[in-house]
Amino acid sequence: DVPSPRILAGSAIVVLAGIFIFHRQKVVETVVPPENVPKGVN
Repeated sequence: DVPSPRILAGSAIVVLAGIFIFHRQKVVETVVPPENVPKGVN
């Protein structure tokens, strides 16, 4: 069976969101020391 486009789009969005969040956290940890990050961010 071929997965429906809706399922493919949903999984693609999840993967992209995960990559985006992971990349942003890596950038934040590299650029900003953890002590300088406000508590509300994470």
